[in-house]
Amino acid sequence: MSILAALGCRIDDVLNPIVVKELRQAVRSRFVSGALIFLLVIQFAVVGLYVMFTAGDSESFSEGRNINLALSGVLFFSCVIFVPLYAGVRLAWERSETQMDLMYISTISPGAIVRGKLFCAAAVTVLIYSACMPFMTFTYLLRGVDLPSVFIMLAIEFVEVLLAAQVTIFVACISASRFFKVLLGLATFAGLWIYAGVAVEMLGAAMLVRGGTIYSGWPFWAGFLTSLALAAMLMGYLYFLSVAMISPPSADRMRPVRLYLMALWLASGVLALVWTWSSSRWEPWEAWAWFWSFALAFYTPIVLSEREAWGPRIRAGIPRSRLARAVALLLTTGSAGGIFWVLLMAFLTWAICSLVISAQRTYGLVPGVPTPGGALIIAGIVLYGAAYGLTATLIRKLLGLAKLHIPAGLTWLIAYMLIVFGSLGPYVLCFFLYFNEGASVIFQDRAWIVTSPIMITQDTFRELRLIVAAFWACGAFVLTAPWFLRQIASFRRLEPAAAATAPSDPLRGASPDPPRGVAPPSA
Repeated sequence: MSILAALGCRIDDVLNPIVVKELRQAVRSRFVSGALIFLLVIQFAVVGLYVMFTAGDSESFSEGRNINLALSGVLFFSCVIFVPLYAGVRLAWERSETQMDLMYISTISPGAIVRGKLFCAAAVTVLIYSACMPFMTFTYLLRGVDLPSVFIMLAIEFVEVLLAAQVTIFVACISASRFFKVLLGLATFAGLWIYAGVAVEMLGAAMLVRGGTIYSGWPFWAGFLTSLALAAMLMGYLYFLSVAMISPPSADRMRPVRLYLMALWLASGVLALVWTWSSSRWEPWEAWAWFWSFALAFYTPIVLSEREAWGPRIRAGIPRSRLARAVALLLTTGSAGGIFWVLLMAFLTWAICSLVISAQRTYGLVPGVPTPGGALIIAGIVLYGAAYGLTATLIRKLLGLAKLHIPAGLTWLIAYMLIVFGSLGPYVLCFFLYFNEGASVIFQDRAWIVTSPIMITQDTFRELRLIVAAFWACGAFVLTAPWFLRQIASFRRLEPAAAATAPSDPLRGASPDPPRGVAPPSA
């Protein structure tokens, strides 16, 4: 008994207290129990009405498939709307101004809070599945569907529900004003409806096309496992972003995010190479290269919105050696290290893409050739992202000199506004200049359209746009170089003698954090 008691105490210590609290409140909640009973009534009504009023032909082999699609649609819609909103609304309420102290006085880590919310959503989903599973299994007796297909569909829907729950948790962790939170909530609710409809339609089409059997050989399992891997990668990224958002302002928030992105970059690259080799097509590899180039360009304004100075808590962990300090600068939260980290990742993406293209031309490892100019497209996209991000930083600094101070956390908003204006502005000008000549003339590619990043994908004038983007990015970098050099010079280890005289509150003195308000997705 002593061994069992010790094992029970150890398990009790390992259990996430957030999961225990959330499940206790879910069991006591009349809303959860009422929603579960209502779902069971709907499932029973669907099965009963279908069996009673459908002309049951003894030679028909589609009755079970049809009713299974109806039941799985009802179950998935209920789970993907109810469970994510239940987890997200509760976390948003705990993140409100009236309940903020309950989160900060707790000794539970931010990661445990986010994991607890996600595990609670998974447990509630399993509870709903266990209640509806008998109705789903009953469809096997009506013929037209096999049990492995039923279980595979339920597994796919379960992963999709967890992904939707992680998205709502991420949205709930965003620190913003009440009005902006309401807008985010409405947008998330609309997105869940669209997401559920598209997922149900795709699964139903796969079931109908395959005649009640959703799996068929290795092509299905390869796509299924790849989809699970991509969903897990996305959930992991949203998890680390959520943890960063609810971490204390004095913590090194972005180090886990950048490390995870590096691991995600490597794992997705290996997966793309495997798909390219097995399918003898270059589309998977090109999709990986283009996705990461656009993602890094999009991420550039966000890293430039991070802090510009570090508090005693972060500076106490800075290494003393120059090499280790340089590596730490790339990974530590901060705009200077963030932009260098993005440029390093972009350079590695471009270098690997160029190396693969060169190996293909020399050895012909895979039939066919990649898209010509792929490496130039990657370089151009990243250069445009750096140019717009650094220009937004320069504008914010100039406005500060004019006594119009804009928080560093809003640099991303200025950059995205510039991107929208630079992408749509030339075509608006073309509309007024060539209004009488037709749409084909208005949208014709022209050499002077050099502010639109997406135009770098066109073959014509690509070299010209690449040169403009390079000069633009280098010029903006030179103008903002003193700002970066001050950050690099201040990135030094805080020795004990200096720590004794440093302010205890990192939000004051020489290391202010951005004020609260509309924060970027990675803040």
